[in-house]
Amino acid sequence: MAKFCKKCGKKIDDDAVFCDNCGTKVASGGSLPAPSALFYNSNGQSLGPDYATEDEALSWWNCRGRLNRQRFIFRYLILMAITVVVGIILFGVTSLLGTNVVMSGHNEDTVIGVIVILLLCVLFFFLPLTVLSIFISIKRGHDLNIPGWVVVIISLLGASFFLSIYLAVAEGNDGTNQYGENPLKYAGSI
Repeated sequence: MAKFCKKCGKKIDDDAVFCDNCGTKVASGGSLPAPSALFYNSNGQSLGPDYATEDEALSWWNCRGRLNRQRFIFRYLILMAITVVVGIILFGVTSLLGTNVVMSGHNEDTVIGVIVILLLCVLFFFLPLTVLSIFISIKRGHDLNIPGWVVVIISLLGASFFLSIYLAVAEGNDGTNQYGENPLKYAGSI
């Protein structure tokens, strides 16, 4: 009976201690059960542990699956519009409150307190938007067969603008890859 890795589903040698593909330790006693259909498509090709269903791929709130260029651009434009609107509102509120506090003769501590509260509001609104933009960048990277950690590292190094341009113009992989099916198959949703 053939032995398969529990984590990635790849076939491994009977005497192997670790999986050659993912490095997972192989069970020491006896062989591992054959992989389920979850790990393989109809052609017998391994789908990998990061393979996403259609619902996961279309979800805004995870980083599994793939996004095509159109969905990536639409989602980025939506996030940018929300960021601009929230930024204008928060800037207006900050200016109005700051002016009112100063004009009413309050001391410096009150002004600093108002600014700190408004900065916390900014974090409250912009943190989820930042997380969502990272998620859609990772999904778009998956469509190009780029691992998510590479997208995060590039973003942390300050090159997210150039990465976003590349992700918006690069053509995705045809067919299924280790992250999911071709996202052009998914109709409808942004």
